[in-house]
Amino acid sequence: MAVALTMARMKVAVLRHAFHGRRARTAGTGAALGALFAAGTIYLAFVDPDLLAVGYDSANVCFAASPLILGWDGMLPYAGPIFVVMAAAMASNVYGTDGTALWLTLMTPGVSDVRGRQLAWLSAQAPVAIVLTVAFTAITGGPWPLMLALLSALLGGAAGLVPLISVYALVPGTDPHRRAGNPLRTSEDDGGLTGLAYLMIVLVIATGAPAALVAVRYGWAGVAVGVVTGALCYWGFGLLAERRLRSHGPELLDAKRTGRKPETTMKFRLDRLSKTQKSIAWWCFGFGAIPLVPQGIIAAVFVANDMSRHTWFLATYMPPGLRYPVAAAFVLLGLAMYGTGLWLVRPRTSEEGAAA
Repeated sequence: MAVALTMARMKVAVLRHAFHGRRARTAGTGAALGALFAAGTIYLAFVDPDLLAVGYDSANVCFAASPLILGWDGMLPYAGPIFVVMAAAMASNVYGTDGTALWLTLMTPGVSDVRGRQLAWLSAQAPVAIVLTVAFTAITGGPWPLMLALLSALLGGAAGLVPLISVYALVPGTDPHRRAGNPLRTSEDDGGLTGLAYLMIVLVIATGAPAALVAVRYGWAGVAVGVVTGALCYWGFGLLAERRLRSHGPELLDAKRTGRKPETTMKFRLDRLSKTQKSIAWWCFGFGAIPLVPQGIIAAVFVANDMSRHTWFLATYMPPGLRYPVAAAFVLLGLAMYGTGLWLVRPRTSEEGAAA
């Protein structure tokens, strides 16, 4: 019910901004930002959003609640941060889903489309994330500093990365009026969309790591660090995305119109890998999160809170002197897996591709 109410509010907000934003005279008004965002998202806001949101939110809650089968509720507070990470992954190609409607933005000088999208993403996702975090943290009795620090940092980091990744690694999408009945199929390049989603997950988690480490070590000081890092990511990444959109807007529009990126852009070489190399790359991308997040970062949090012998977190079963090293080794293993996958499919220039 809460998710449906949130999506209903988003519908009203999108409509209000879309109709009243036309009368805005300055680039700094919220109506103008909302109108620019509505140009690309009003389609998605009205294609069964309640059903999609409820199913999407339920999946995150079920994932966080799955350890209850083993009688452990320590994962429940992480439902909110997990929701933020997954919401950012789903929006990693936010400019690609617009289709050729980008020309409206390019032909409207003096306005900040990026800031409008950031605010719109936060207005749709932050309320749900806050409710999940506060509710489940209250049920389990904490840890409040860690959860609030993570939530602040991840919201700001995700809001900054969503437009940034989209303009730097845009996957050309199908124009909304030409799409089939499946509202989630916005492009024919499924591999590109999957890669963007995995990349977004890793980067958003990285933006929350400093605040989490400080919260584990110093408690409530981590909340302040989370607010600062979140604000910096929101502002800094948004600024980079805005500059990229201004300097490469015509190229992005051409990529959307033709369905292929310019010849001078970087291309991933997944299609040129052998079957073994592809398998290694997909295993690294698909399972790298297991050692990085639960066995590494979350296990280190448990060790810092003197929680031992917890379910499947290996570091909590180690002798006291080996707990942190084991958690750190898992973090390094997860990073190494993602690094290996990225190295295998690393970008190459068109000149390198021609030489190959």
